[in-house]
Amino acid sequence: MSTLQELQTKARELKQAREARLAVYRDNANKDVSMTPTERAEYIAHWRQALTKQYAPQFAAIKAEVETYADRTKAQAAKARPQFDADSPTALVRTEQAWRNVVLPQLEKGRSLRAALRNADADAVLGAERFAPAWLQANSTGPSGLAGTEVAMKDGRVTAIDRETDTTAVTKAITARFIELADPEGAAALASASTLNAVLPAFNRFVDHLDTGAGDPLAASVGLHYAMNQDAGSGDSEPADDAA
Repeated sequence: MSTLQELQTKARELKQAREARLAVYRDNANKDVSMTPTERAEYIAHWRQALTKQYAPQFAAIKAEVETYADRTKAQAAKARPQFDADSPTALVRTEQAWRNVVLPQLEKGRSLRAALRNADADAVLGAERFAPAWLQANSTGPSGLAGTEVAMKDGRVTAIDRETDTTAVTKAITARFIELADPEGAAALASASTLNAVLPAFNRFVDHLDTGAGDPLAASVGLHYAMNQDAGSGDSEPADDAA
C-alpha cells in the first residue's frame, strides 16, 4: 500500500511522462518546415488533448489509491483508539466519574481542554468526549456577556440566542491525548487519520491540476503541503507551567 508521499510523487512522475511524450510531438512539429504556424499549433493541441485523454485513467487510479489509503488509515486509527461502549453501564459510570474528577475541575479553573487532558487516562478522555462539548457550549461567554449565548437582531429587537460552540478544538484536544496514549504505530495512524478531512480534497485538487491544468498550481501544491503537515494537537497550546 502506497503512502501519500509516494502517491504524490507518482502523480508528478505521471505528468512528467505525459509532458515528455508531448515534447516529442512538439519537436517533430517544429522540425517540419512544411507546416504553417497554424498547422503546427493545431498539431500540438491535438496531441496535447489526445495524451490528456490517454493519461486521465491513470490519474483517476491515483485518486482511487488515495481513497484506499484513507480507508485503511481510518481502520487502523479506529483500532488504536479507545472506544466508548454506550451500552455498558460500567463504561458509562467510569467515563462520567473520570470527567467529573479529572477534567471538569480543571476546566472550572479556567484551563483549556488541552491542558485539562494533559495527564488524563483513556476514561477521562472518553468522558471529555462525551461531556466537554455541552459544557463548553453552556460556559463559553460570547459578545452578549452571557454564557452560551450571543446577541442578534430579531423582529427589530436585540435578542439573546443560543450560540453554537466550535468543537474543532475539542476534537483536536481529544485526538492529541489519544495519540500520546497510543503505541508508536497507533499514534501514527491516529495522527494521519486526524488530517484526512483536509488532506483528501487537497490531494484531489493537486491531482486534478496535474491531470487537466485546472486551478492555481501554487495553491494546489501549497494547499496539499499544508494539509499533509498539520499537527493533530496544534489547535490549542498551553504554557508549560499550566500542567498542574
